[in-house]
Amino acid sequence: MGMFDSVYVECPRCEETAVAQSKGGKCLLRVYTLSNCPDDVLSDVNRHSPYTCRECGCEFRMDGKTRRTIELKKEGCDDCGTRVTKLFKVNGKYFCFDCVGGQL
Repeated sequence: MGMFDSVYVECPRCEETAVAQSKGGKCLLRVYTLSNCPDDVLSDVNRHSPYTCRECGCEFRMDGKTRRTIELKKEGCDDCGTRVTKLFKVNGKYFCFDCVGGQL
């Protein structure tokens, strides 16, 4: 059985707590939140993403730069219109991977 660290995160829609596993860093079986998680642990926090909230069904992932969870949407990008399965919600709008970088 491998070792990992756990990171408690909140669903961006309903704020239900979810647990993400990370094999980044030393993997000492420690528990963190997004706000106190070391950068090396945070670097691997999306290894099992997208996460699905057990309460509301929202799919989301973590953003390492902002240390926030981002809801994924399965429609078109609000910026370029590209239809993809993974979109990121930022400030109430949805962006594809190529466009989300300019919004953060």
